[in-house]
Amino acid sequence: MNKDLKIEYLGGRLYRLYMADADKFDVVRYLSDLYRSAPEEFENVKVEVVYDAFRPLSAKDRNFIKWRIKSFTAGNIVVVFKEEGMDSESEREKVIPLKPEKIVKQEKLVVETSNAKDEKVLAGNGEEEHFDTTSIVLGTMRSGDELDVDGGIVIVGDVHPGADIYASGAVIVLGSLGGRIILLSEKSYVIVKECEKGVIIWNGMVYECEEKSSDNWTLVLPNGKKVNLYTDKIGVLARRVKEWLEE
Repeated sequence: MNKDLKIEYLGGRLYRLYMADADKFDVVRYLSDLYRSAPEEFENVKVEVVYDAFRPLSAKDRNFIKWRIKSFTAGNIVVVFKEEGMDSESEREKVIPLKPEKIVKQEKLVVETSNAKDEKVLAGNGEEEHFDTTSIVLGTMRSGDELDVDGGIVIVGDVHPGADIYASGAVIVLGSLGGRIILLSEKSYVIVKECEKGVIIWNGMVYECEEKSSDNWTLVLPNGKKVNLYTDKIGVLARRVKEWLEE
């Protein structure tokens, strides 16, 4: 069994499983093995899977664990999730503060995806350039909204606290960032206009932004295990991204 996993009996029919550095496959194997070894002890129980906010689980991963455990244990183990770790100020690394923006009201979230994936276009220098899929959110992401995109995403609106974005490409927020952006690739990066206690997570590291009066945009670029931060006019940041992509 995975040494990173630790299960705790809370009494009654309730257990708590701490993930640590384990992944979704480790959790499924661990709980499935427990059930097979002693099915009578794990009949009609609830397991609270605790994961670290510094290593968040996407909705896709949570559903993966939930439904496979239900299948493997004939419904005898019900999995719920709990996030811990965001309240420790000493473990957070502060980033450049930004000025909050007035929230724009929007009735519903509209997501559109471009048809640019796997397409190549002729650049000005005569060479072919490749563009990945980019999703566009038309409206505000509210608390509880979650997007998991394989590529880039542009938010034409705000990202409220409690909203999460998981992306393997560029994330551009044209409004105010108050939620979380989780970067899934070394070629992911973030450009935000304004921020109100938003959070950017890369490689298990958390960067939180606060209020600051500024007319500039902020760029967050992964650099190994950390990130580089830049604040400047959007044109300057765009050139910096181009250089970074070519490195």
